[in-house]
Amino acid sequence: PTMVEKGEASLPSIEDGTSNRSLPAAIPKSDSMDEIPVNGPMRGLSVRSGVADLPTAEEVRNDPGQIPGGGGWTKKKIMIVSGVVIVLLAIIVGVSVGVSNKNKKEATASSATISDEAQRVRLSSVAFFLIDEGISPEDAVMTAGSPQNRATAFIAIEDRAQLEVPLSTADPLAFKFIQRYALATFYYALGGESWKYAMNFLTPDDTCLWFQTILTTGGQRNNFGAQCSLNGHVRVILLPWNNMAGELPPEIGLLTALEFVAIPSNRDVRGALPSEMKKLTNLEFLMLSQNKLNGPVPEWIGDLTKLTSLVLGDNAFQSSIPMTIRNLDQLNGLSLDGNTLYGQLDAVEHLTNLRFLYLEKNQLEQTLGSDTLRNLTKLEQLDLSDNIFDGRVPRHLLHMSALDVLDLSDNILSGKLPSTIPRNSALNFLFLHGNQLSGDIPSSFFNLTALNQLDLSDNKFTGLIPSFLGNFTNMVYLFLSNNDFDRAPIPEFLPQMGNLRDLSLKSTNRTGTIPSFIGEMTSLLLLDLDGNELTGSLPTELGLLTYLGLLLLNRNKLTGTIPSQVSNMTNLAMMLLDNNTITGDTAPACGLKKLQVFIADCGGDNPEVDCPANCCYECCDDDGPGCNDDPLLAQFDPVWEDAYQRRNYQFSDDIWFVPVAGQP
Repeated sequence: PTMVEKGEASLPSIEDGTSNRSLPAAIPKSDSMDEIPVNGPMRGLSVRSGVADLPTAEEVRNDPGQIPGGGGWTKKKIMIVSGVVIVLLAIIVGVSVGVSNKNKKEATASSATISDEAQRVRLSSVAFFLIDEGISPEDAVMTAGSPQNRATAFIAIEDRAQLEVPLSTADPLAFKFIQRYALATFYYALGGESWKYAMNFLTPDDTCLWFQTILTTGGQRNNFGAQCSLNGHVRVILLPWNNMAGELPPEIGLLTALEFVAIPSNRDVRGALPSEMKKLTNLEFLMLSQNKLNGPVPEWIGDLTKLTSLVLGDNAFQSSIPMTIRNLDQLNGLSLDGNTLYGQLDAVEHLTNLRFLYLEKNQLEQTLGSDTLRNLTKLEQLDLSDNIFDGRVPRHLLHMSALDVLDLSDNILSGKLPSTIPRNSALNFLFLHGNQLSGDIPSSFFNLTALNQLDLSDNKFTGLIPSFLGNFTNMVYLFLSNNDFDRAPIPEFLPQMGNLRDLSLKSTNRTGTIPSFIGEMTSLLLLDLDGNELTGSLPTELGLLTYLGLLLLNRNKLTGTIPSQVSNMTNLAMMLLDNNTITGDTAPACGLKKLQVFIADCGGDNPEVDCPANCCYECCDDDGPGCNDDPLLAQFDPVWEDAYQRRNYQFSDDIWFVPVAGQP
């Protein structure tokens, strides 16, 4: 192929040391929602239309006492009602304005039984209730085509349920009316007609039944949509991956019984968080990640003091972390990653119940010191990568008793690693790549006995690659690339690491030949020895690496031919041999069915190898212009959403591979 598309190439599945991890308890999977009661006592609720009891528009004008709610009303209120009747007449035309395609026939049939006069009166009564009770502002209700305007028309005319218009918010059943209106507004504001799943919104059913049970890819049956507590109040809104677009309406603040809101990974949920959300003081879980929300992280977020999980990552928020967030003393999961946050960590220093803190991919700036986050002793996962933190790696972060994941990559940390590290059997995942760390890898690293993923690449480390790394027999990922280690052969301890899947020694001053013991590392999926000074021929033992999918041997001083045993590497999808002096026939490689990216010195007037056009992805020429000069590094960019498991191997925008579950 001329290009390897995303997801097109497949590799053996990966079952590394993190493969059985679920999402952190602070960020539960959606299948936990099956514990929420959804079939409350409202299923058999009978509703009344109330149309016969409503006054006509003329009666409203002549007798204020006829207006729902009784007398004592001002002239201004009477004028509002009259104006509502006139302005909303336009909404009645066509009757089915704002109804989803699914419900148009039902809504039209229902409205046909109501006289035009009754429609006008009910519409004015609904609008007046919403405006006078402060449920929605007048301009929102009266603006044609607004979500509030469309929801008003739905409740008044198109809704087959025809709930009775309450006299006031004190009416015992007012919450059902307001709840229905709020969810209808939510539907229209977020492009409900284009949702992937309608979730039974706008059906005649009680709002406690506005959900769908969907079979997920994992085989779990989950209830998505709106779900209620036993008293009929909406307690849950769960709408992930549903192609939603628009701004969250202020009316979401009317659903004050909400405890769980999850609207992640939608197409175009945008705009600022409405301040009315500060009324949701019963919220325990708020997930709005992977959308296009913007503006500042609001100060009022600190009013939601029952929150245990706050997930706002991968949006476009731009602000500092508000100091009011320190009020969330029950918080155990905080995700603000993937925004444009700036400033320091002061606001989170007091969240002593935090277990999961994700702040990566922002512009936070602070010198990390001996007191940074020291009080957060319950931390299990900490990700501060891709910010502007400087200073040294804090020693106390390496011996927190519960910390399992520590990612400080892609900052400007400098200096040596701590020379003394107490024994630690908790830390599994340590990523420090992309900093300016220097000196030797200290022997105290030996005390991090549980390490199974270590990335120290793209720093300024020197000295020998320490042999004690061979004692990490559970290591599955080891990246030491792009450091100025002492010139030395490929370490002899590597076969001791029998579980190693990903190994990169790119540009680490490796010399000598590729040792035959490489054939003992049969768990390898990725072997990157690019950019060194390796000599000699390719060992025949490479043919023993039948799981290997990605082999980078380019930019060395290798000679000889491609051994026939390469034909046994049946899972090989990428092989780079360019910028060497390898000659001869490429048949052992070109016969591999899964090989999609093969780059060799097959270009120029005197090609070193003979590679058919349908085999080589690119042909290089040692004497010609630059070819494949950009180092290809499939560095793991871990994210908490994937439980810190590798999901792909991306070498460039054009070349990346996705492991396929179930393959050998």
